[in-house]
Amino acid sequence: LANGACILQAAQAGNGNWLPAASVTQTFNVGPVSPSISSLAPGFVSSGAAPFTLTVNGSGFVATSTIYWGSTPLTTTYVGAAQLTAQVPAADVASAGITSVTVQTPAATAAASNPLQFEVDSGGAGADPSFASVSVTVQPGSAATYPVKLSASASNVSVQCLNLPPGATCSYSSATNSLTIATSASTPAGTYVITAVFTQTLTTSAAGLIFLPVLLLPLVAVRRKWAARGLWLAAVLAVAAGVTVMGCGGTSKSQTQTQTQTQTVTNSGSVTLVVQ
Repeated sequence: LANGACILQAAQAGNGNWLPAASVTQTFNVGPVSPSISSLAPGFVSSGAAPFTLTVNGSGFVATSTIYWGSTPLTTTYVGAAQLTAQVPAADVASAGITSVTVQTPAATAAASNPLQFEVDSGGAGADPSFASVSVTVQPGSAATYPVKLSASASNVSVQCLNLPPGATCSYSSATNSLTIATSASTPAGTYVITAVFTQTLTTSAAGLIFLPVLLLPLVAVRRKWAARGLWLAAVLAVAAGVTVMGCGGTSKSQTQTQTQTQTVTNSGSVTLVVQ
């Protein structure tokens, strides 16, 4: 009984009747229960994001409960026994990575909560994953499938799922363009918000002009004379800007080269798994 009293009354029997005996009152002081986290909102941002408000949902929160970003306490606002909020500074999401979020209550009998993981994506040219359905309900031991659309230029795609329920695993199939979360027979019932982190290689193309160096040859002959007059640099710039672009008769004297670049990025999306 939290902060209450337990009254123990002894009795004795006599002639078939229960007779009251002396009453003993004993008080048990019980501190706050250990907090528990069920979900984070948001569950991910891109690196370099502006400061934002992190909402932590769960249970067992009290006015003195504090949200921890890794090992760093955040200035926390108590909303209620099931929700806390805190401001996350931009410096904490400046670079990509995963950070553990917990809630701690400063009381000797209260341990830290279970951790949930927060994702900071590297971002990039690719769009975030787009799910056809963001919530699926399954029985323990069954699998939930989420069709997903990724960037058209994505290749070498892999996935990591954060905040999975116990006994669950996840995988991505490029053949069916779907994310699958498989539960086990021992997966507890509940509602789980899962962050799916997709690592993908993106290919981008850029076109550039290459000027024919032969068009600069006539300038060599007059370089010394023009250099003496400070005109050499101006002549080169003029050729690069105009003469090398259009030759006699309007024929282009430049070549276009397509440069292909690849980069590996992480982009995330959230799905909800309901286990009944």
